[in-house]
Amino acid sequence: MRELAAGGQPVGNASGAQRHAALSLGIALTRTEDGDSPRAGLDVLEEAPVHAGRVAEILTGFQYKPFPATVSDDGGGYGGLVEAAVVAEDVDVLIVHIVGHGELAEGSSEKLYVLDSDGQRLSRPVGAWIDLIEDHPQRHRPMTLFIFDVCYAGEAAVTAWHARMDVDRRRAWVLAATGPGQKAFGYRLSRALVQVLEKYRDLKVRFDPSVRYIPAHTVWRDIGRTVNELADQADGLPQTVLTSLVPGHADLSHLTFFPNPSYAPDRGSSAVAPGLPPEVARLADWAADPMHFMRRAGGAEPVHRAWAEGYFSGRTAQLDTFASWLDDEAAAPGLRVVTGKPGAGKSALLGVLVCAAHPALRRYTRALWAGLGDRAPGENDRLAVVHARRLALDDIVHSLARQLRHIHSRDDSGDVSEMSEQAVGNPADYLLGLLPNDESPVTLIVDALDEALQPQDITTALLLPLARKAHRPGSRLRLLVGTRDDERFRGLLALARDASGCTDLSAIVPEVVCQDVADYVRQLLAADGPYAVDALRPVRDTLARAIADTLTGPGLSDRPAQDTDALHWGEFLTAGLYAHYLLASPPPGTAEEAAELGRAVPRSLPALLELDLQRHQEPLLRPVLTALAFAQGRGMPESVLAHTTTAFTTPVDSTTPLALPDLYSLLDGEARFYLRRDVDDDGTTLYRLFHEGLAEWLRVPDNQPPDQDTPTAALPPLDPAGPLYERLLDSVPRDASGRRQWHLATPYLLRHTAQHAIRAGRLDELLNDGGYLQHADPHTLADALRHAHSEQARLNAAVYRASWGVHQRLPPAARRQLLALDAARFRNTPLQAELPGDTDWQVRWATGSQVSTALVRTLTGHSDGVRAVGVVELDGRPHAITGGDDRTVRVWDLTTGTQTRELTGH
Repeated sequence: MRELAAGGQPVGNASGAQRHAALSLGIALTRTEDGDSPRAGLDVLEEAPVHAGRVAEILTGFQYKPFPATVSDDGGGYGGLVEAAVVAEDVDVLIVHIVGHGELAEGSSEKLYVLDSDGQRLSRPVGAWIDLIEDHPQRHRPMTLFIFDVCYAGEAAVTAWHARMDVDRRRAWVLAATGPGQKAFGYRLSRALVQVLEKYRDLKVRFDPSVRYIPAHTVWRDIGRTVNELADQADGLPQTVLTSLVPGHADLSHLTFFPNPSYAPDRGSSAVAPGLPPEVARLADWAADPMHFMRRAGGAEPVHRAWAEGYFSGRTAQLDTFASWLDDEAAAPGLRVVTGKPGAGKSALLGVLVCAAHPALRRYTRALWAGLGDRAPGENDRLAVVHARRLALDDIVHSLARQLRHIHSRDDSGDVSEMSEQAVGNPADYLLGLLPNDESPVTLIVDALDEALQPQDITTALLLPLARKAHRPGSRLRLLVGTRDDERFRGLLALARDASGCTDLSAIVPEVVCQDVADYVRQLLAADGPYAVDALRPVRDTLARAIADTLTGPGLSDRPAQDTDALHWGEFLTAGLYAHYLLASPPPGTAEEAAELGRAVPRSLPALLELDLQRHQEPLLRPVLTALAFAQGRGMPESVLAHTTTAFTTPVDSTTPLALPDLYSLLDGEARFYLRRDVDDDGTTLYRLFHEGLAEWLRVPDNQPPDQDTPTAALPPLDPAGPLYERLLDSVPRDASGRRQWHLATPYLLRHTAQHAIRAGRLDELLNDGGYLQHADPHTLADALRHAHSEQARLNAAVYRASWGVHQRLPPAARRQLLALDAARFRNTPLQAELPGDTDWQVRWATGSQVSTALVRTLTGHSDGVRAVGVVELDGRPHAITGGDDRTVRVWDLTTGTQTRELTGH
């Protein structure tokens, strides 16, 4: 009887969790009496059992117990062990790891065999093990991951019939050490698997506590990166890890092979707090961001308290107006806009309205709005909301579409299939077509429009057409938008003002604001902390009044002249942040001291933030916050932040990323007050600053402290976007030749590198990277292409646009093929040479003359031939007007490619 390397310890199952088991086989060849290998040309692989043992051991840290790993000469051998494991009745999740020799059958490259210790093939090919799982759907079969660290292992991952199975029906999955027909070297897959899982186990790489299982594609990516690193450290022989083929858009969230060691839903740091009812969590899944409305309604963000505590104060007249408007379906106007300077309370006002009115939030957030009494709006089951911060046009359309479908059908899934051409080319009409068929109107609420990605495009393509519809008497649509007042929204604000539907929170008379701010500060101080004791009531009342007086204007005659300018940041935000500073300091002993402390409140956000930052002794706090000020989208992950932070530090070697344990400590400690969190597609936590005003200030070069060893006069302000972009690129893995391996980059980099490149003035060179064009998020990249300047970059952009409507839905491998074809059509030989090679085929030449570098957008919408085209400028943007045989005249915003108006019946 031979003993096989294996390990593990049982894990309890009292909670009903899935039962995990692992079988790890290290199959070394048995030497002959002469000490030679039993098969000429095959290495004995003496270390195979050692590496199998290490894999088995590390899997014990991920809830796996060992599968019995002994084999007798008459018990079916190694193959019998595998077959017994995959039919085990007491296992739900199984990992079968084999490190040894693999061999392809003669004349059939699709049949892969594992060799036994005598160098002979096992009785069945590995495909038979997959068949044993998939061919018996009526019987219990564990969800199984085969990890083959053998030569030619990729053949098991590309089995044609298995690749055609629906992803959600598959029970067998393969992680292969090589591509089809390729050799494996140096136990790399087994070593990489152990190294990656050790980092996960030891929290050197961590995942959000709300994520129960590490996403499978994240594990594949990290293992692939590590295999490449092992190749570079050794002989440099390339090796490509391959996994089971799936469509590019496949959802693998049901794979539970790797439990997250950080999983703790009670302290989850995601955008959705743990324990939310399903209807609220669903809103988060639909990108409505319910936590934003809940936090802003509570008013506790500046003092870093739980969102469940309500401190909303003042804005009584405005609250009454909007509550009445929400309650009365026939109330005019159909379009309303709330505006004001940053921190004036726009989101707080909309937040408390949404929490009180939305049926999914109303009962769960009662503590936030119950104190409003009858000024709170009633429940409104025809409400769709979205927080637009860092969202693109299609994100907002998707979110609203899902909510409208739910309102229409009351289907909890709210699922929306991939957006049709109408949704892309004419999003306003697409959403209007989703309105319920009855006469009762639906209200759309869009907050933080000014913080969206390309907000002017969103306004022109979506909100203005919706606003015009809502503006009409008897419309079934009503629209409420929160945004700053600037030139980008001129048309939208003009429509609202014409109908007396624009509310400017910055225009409220100072005396009213003063009283409201004083009440707000008083509540913050009285709820908890050193000011909460009854004996300090006179102190906190005096302090709150002094803060409010100083921030709102009255009593400024005794202040220095330079401090009498109007407050550029909202009184509520500034007062709340100062309250945070006060709560961390000993309270004054007398009312006179309290009045002096209140009058010392900085009247500018920068001065206030400097005051708070000076309390902290951590030198990395400001660099980390500054790097996050440049974060795009929903936030920046820790692995990227470790690199980008060094753009704002002054070590000897600024290219060395921060040590992740140090970064984790800072993010969980002193920086926590300033942050908001979300969860990325790969299960990692995303970080962003809690308020855009803070980000705007930190992005200004003049606000960064100079190197203490360099005279200030010798330091001209430098735009930090350039150094940050360099550090961003440093986080992309490279192969032995120095080429960036974008297929191993984080989702954040694939979504947002182009946006960082634009800010740094480096987009042209990025567009010359064929690997980036292949793997980048096609939607964000398409929006960035108009910023190309050099001749080659504009030519590459034209190639990318040519078949964008097709390749944006395809996986990267297929996108590369279409880009290669279009590059040949455009005679773009530099791009052809730059695209990563394909061993199967290459484009040698192409015919066809229907290509043009002038192509910017493809306009779809006319149902018949187009007979007339004209180009005009509207609101400072280029538009096209088209007329055709479908008896319509259409107006198109050429910047976004979306239809903004349609005239029918001509």
